[in-house]
Amino acid sequence: MKDHSQNGEAVVIAEIFDTLGIRKGHAIEFGAGNGRDLSNTRNLTDRGWSADLYDGDPQGSTEVKQAWIDMEWASKPVPQSCNFLSIDIDGIDYWILDALLGAWRRDEYDMPDLVLAEYNPIHPRDLAVTIPLDESHRWNNDTWYGASLAAFEQLATKHGYTLIRTHAGINAFFLRDDHAKAHPELIRPIDYKVKRDHKPHPPEKQWQRL
Repeated sequence: MKDHSQNGEAVVIAEIFDTLGIRKGHAIEFGAGNGRDLSNTRNLTDRGWSADLYDGDPQGSTEVKQAWIDMEWASKPVPQSCNFLSIDIDGIDYWILDALLGAWRRDEYDMPDLVLAEYNPIHPRDLAVTIPLDESHRWNNDTWYGASLAAFEQLATKHGYTLIRTHAGINAFFLRDDHAKAHPELIRPIDYKVKRDHKPHPPEKQWQRL
């Protein structure tokens, strides 16, 4: 079966859900692109999963809803419970994820079993920072985007998730605490390296400490 993900994320996702015994479920992906290439959910839908896919530029795909995900949108009641949530919007990811998980808890839906978030790897491992909340943000192919791994880990802990592994130097997998306790074999040592894959952002832009 073809791996549609960017860096082999699909293999990790499949391993986790196979261990959890979840053969079919529902996925939500923010930053889905065209829903096929570099997709974190395509391999799941190929296995019979349902999915809600969103992107600011779906590239003509009829499978992906065109939407700029803002705070008002993210804080509304979510459409349904889901098993897998993926977020990679190269912007205010931290704030959107916080609002989404808060909405699930508020409306007493089942929280996602697994959350995958792309972090910004330019920061030291223990530094919790994010770009300030700015809904007009559009990524300029530089290092001004997202949040550090420590910021996402702090957020995840607040909402009842455990950081179980990093992947490809940019992906963080967060497993709901009840699953993490039941399946400690899914928890891996955190492999972290500071790296810069994009041009530097303007120096006047300052990170928000959390």
